[in-house]
Amino acid sequence: LLTSLAFAGKLIGTVIIGPCTERFGHKFGMLLLCIVTIVGTIIQFGIVENVVPTYQSEIVPAPARGFVVGSLQMFLVCGALVASGVNRRYSNFVTNSGWIIPVSIQFITPVIILAGLYFIPPSPRWLLYKGRRDEAIAVLESVRPKRDVAAGLCVEEANAIEESIREEAELRKSGTAEKLGWLDLFKGPNLRRTTIATLVFAFQQLTGMNNNAHLSSKSVFYIREGLGNMAFTYTFFQSLWLYIMAGIGGQSGKLPKANINMMVASVMLFNFSFSASWAPLSYVVASEVGTGALREKTMAFSSVINVVCAFAVSFTLPYLLNPPYANLQAKVGYIYGV
Repeated sequence: LLTSLAFAGKLIGTVIIGPCTERFGHKFGMLLLCIVTIVGTIIQFGIVENVVPTYQSEIVPAPARGFVVGSLQMFLVCGALVASGVNRRYSNFVTNSGWIIPVSIQFITPVIILAGLYFIPPSPRWLLYKGRRDEAIAVLESVRPKRDVAAGLCVEEANAIEESIREEAELRKSGTAEKLGWLDLFKGPNLRRTTIATLVFAFQQLTGMNNNAHLSSKSVFYIREGLGNMAFTYTFFQSLWLYIMAGIGGQSGKLPKANINMMVASVMLFNFSFSASWAPLSYVVASEVGTGALREKTMAFSSVINVVCAFAVSFTLPYLLNPPYANLQAKVGYIYGV
């Protein structure tokens, strides 16, 4: 229960950050993220998964969008690696420094972001939704290569965004560019978009140990996204490492050191496979699949489901692993490798 409670705060963040970003912009979301991190470093608010991918997808040129948005997973893994090292270093400290230093280190990142927040431009798409065309073009010209600016491509990009906004307004028979409400997530073609974003985020967490979700469902998704040549390869290896871990760990008696090392290697290899495929793809798809009028709410709702799944897994996993309950131990890999 203790390890699961952090997701309660994260759930609150995922609900409130979407509407805040719609109204005040992504810079406000980043500011709120920094404040929350500084004020309560032990409180988990689901702001990162919402404001960062949507901002990246709207500010980055289309050819580099997938790589940049997917890089969020790399930074999350790097942060987890640093946290693991710090926790390992101070795990046996009985003095106040044992908790003061690990907690204080969490202030570094938000302070750096706050220092540079003034220089971060607002989202061009958000500005165009607010009717601030000149500002949007100025932002595009500041973040695009000089040759694109000279060729007038920034103006063309702004025109294309405005055209997509107008088309969305025409489809819903509205003459104005406005953000839609929560119920619109489940109406017409938006329902399919919401379902896709929700499923990719749900599968990201339905792994038990950030390991693997459903093999066949993920393979179908890869194929639909144009990754058919490698679809079964991605998911096969993610499941393979879990099955190896479960098979070795499920043996009776004391395991040889070589078997234990292989279990550790399997977990590490799974993390590599997961972080190179499904994990970053979730952020890319969820941040792009929603319409402009519902992008923030699509991301917020799918993040809520992500948090709910994470809570369910975090809460039930100890009962699956340990006695006197299911006591599956390493064999839990069979469940999450299916």
